[in-house]
Amino acid sequence: MYEPAPVQFLPREAGHLPYATHPGAVLESTPALLWWTFTQQEPTHFFSRWYEQERAYLEEAGVRLMSPREENLLLNLHRRRPLLSVEERLLLVLPERLEGRAVQPHPLLGDLGAAFESLAPITHTLQSPAPTEAEARQGAMARHFRLPEPHRLEPQPLPRPRPYLEIPQVAGFAREKETPSSLEALVYYPYQWVFRHRLQLQKATVLSVVEERTLLGNLAHRLFELLLQEEELWQAEKPTLDAYVDEVAQRLLAQEGAVLLLYGREPDRVAFVRRLQYAAWSLLSTLRDNGWSVAGIEREVEGTFAGLQVRGRADLLLQRNEELAVVDLKWRGESYRRELLRNNEDIQLSLYAYLLRPSLENVHSAYFIMQNGRWLARNRLAFHEAQALAPDEDHRALMSQLLERLQRTLRWRRSQLDRGWVEVRCQQTAPLLDDFYANHPDDGFHPLDLLEMKSEDAPFDDFRTLIHLIE
Repeated sequence: MYEPAPVQFLPREAGHLPYATHPGAVLESTPALLWWTFTQQEPTHFFSRWYEQERAYLEEAGVRLMSPREENLLLNLHRRRPLLSVEERLLLVLPERLEGRAVQPHPLLGDLGAAFESLAPITHTLQSPAPTEAEARQGAMARHFRLPEPHRLEPQPLPRPRPYLEIPQVAGFAREKETPSSLEALVYYPYQWVFRHRLQLQKATVLSVVEERTLLGNLAHRLFELLLQEEELWQAEKPTLDAYVDEVAQRLLAQEGAVLLLYGREPDRVAFVRRLQYAAWSLLSTLRDNGWSVAGIEREVEGTFAGLQVRGRADLLLQRNEELAVVDLKWRGESYRRELLRNNEDIQLSLYAYLLRPSLENVHSAYFIMQNGRWLARNRLAFHEAQALAPDEDHRALMSQLLERLQRTLRWRRSQLDRGWVEVRCQQTAPLLDDFYANHPDDGFHPLDLLEMKSEDAPFDDFRTLIHLIE
């Protein structure tokens, strides 16, 4: 949840220089003083922060407030304290920009300019382009200091992504257990699978702030997990369900979503809770109306697929007599998952169905989008309220076809890895790779028998720098 601060606070070290963060805090004289960021930090007070009625009320209560004139007198006193305290050497650093924004010089710079005939002899400017050696030596600063010599750094952009990498160490490597998500990475973006599982490259989560959409998804998942564990609520009326969702949501926000409790975020917070209330009612009412009961939440499923041990967790497992349904709960991404079902590319859902029943007999699958309470499925055999993306097709035949292509694609990828050949697929390399495969098909693997490869960059890619996608 936290982003690293640009300034890291460390314990004081032996021999450290005394410092102050406010000019008014410089109380004692000092032989030398370095004033970093000699810029205007505090505006002059023109108007009082208090109404006259408020000032009169406070004065009657014995509280006397400073007037704008008195505040400005105190501000000027604080501004002069460092200059009045230094005895021998004063260095003032005036950046043009601070934290990406243009800044104004400190008001005392004008006073110094009026007090001296010219500040140029004691001013050293970091020019761009750099001054010549003769220009640099003309200033008085060069007689007293060893000034840094600027060097121009030529930009060194990363090379273009390569279509593949040769890593002999991946030959013969196999994990003890795979997951549906890892198999999907191996199929579409093999470099991710190799980097993450063979080279053990992991993103340091403490170095990044969780995106808001990810935070909302995590909170929604957690709430639905708690909701589905309360069996007495499965038949509850909407007011009762809304009250439960509101109560649990407030608790989860305090524990895991404090950013939504910040001042000014109330509209976002209220909208989020209302979405959850609508989605909860949509989920439970659909289960009731279609005769489904909850058979498992975060249900672990395990089995063998394409000679690999596969283990995963299904968000929601439902049962209706002899029928099973596996539901993947997603906070958002309705259009993306609609295309997965329409193109018969819902690998993870189909794998869960296969691991539950390899025959795929009486097994259904669906996505539930929590953001809007919508169901997505191939047909309406399991859920009458679902948006059917392939209503005229046999869903069992479609899943079988997808899994057969997945098996062939996995064998093809394994054969590439056994040769130490790691494909790097992204928008820039996809045309080269597709053209190469069309003209040089691997023995026993024809592109038409495999899953259709992606032509865009991988979403949520932690390795963009390693494959030279960040310029």
